[in-house]
Amino acid sequence: MALTKEQILTLTCLKEVGVKGVGPQKILRYWDLRDFCGRYGRVTPHLSGSSDFTSFHCEDRSHDASETIHCSEGIGVCEASFVGILSMRGYVVEFADQDDMLFCTEAELAKLQEDSKIVEAQEREESARREMERPEHPAKPRGVKITREIQITEYKAYAICPDYKANHSMFHFSPVTRPRGYEIYNYVCKEDCIFPTCPFYSKRAVASYANEHWSDYDDWIVEAYKNLK
Repeated sequence: MALTKEQILTLTCLKEVGVKGVGPQKILRYWDLRDFCGRYGRVTPHLSGSSDFTSFHCEDRSHDASETIHCSEGIGVCEASFVGILSMRGYVVEFADQDDMLFCTEAELAKLQEDSKIVEAQEREESARREMERPEHPAKPRGVKITREIQITEYKAYAICPDYKANHSMFHFSPVTRPRGYEIYNYVCKEDCIFPTCPFYSKRAVASYANEHWSDYDDWIVEAYKNLK
């Protein structure tokens, strides 16, 4: 079977890692070819002057066209005939940083899964490194379990928090423009912090800030927190 220049180039690019690119790839998901066709339509070969192909996509009248799918080295060249397409067996693999996908054998899929685990482990290590290098949040000390004993309740202690500053700049506290109703709860912080007197610490705090105590919140919350059982 004679191969075209395009087919030889495609198979050469796929030889080392199974997909165009450099190094191991992170797998997003994969399908058995039959399941993939059930979702995206029948195999549509990409032909270039012969009845053989090394890339294709799937589509039909009921489905939009999928991304281009390249045949791996293990799959090799496929025949663009009724029997040839029906005899295709393998897995379609989608990668995290690739638009095109890969059609590969079960053995190749197992190797790609091992490589994907390595990439995911490297990403976790890099994420942890960036987290350690990130400047510490003044309201959320790194590695510290927040308890009531360590929380700071002094007058306007929360003012140094960048999350407070961001929320306050959008809240527009005035009798006319301040948010009302359930809209105010969108400003409540999602994580615990060491400043429980912040107006965005809880639903009760933000409701008090936006309604009855919008003009004397800081005096009120300090006393209210002292009396909290």
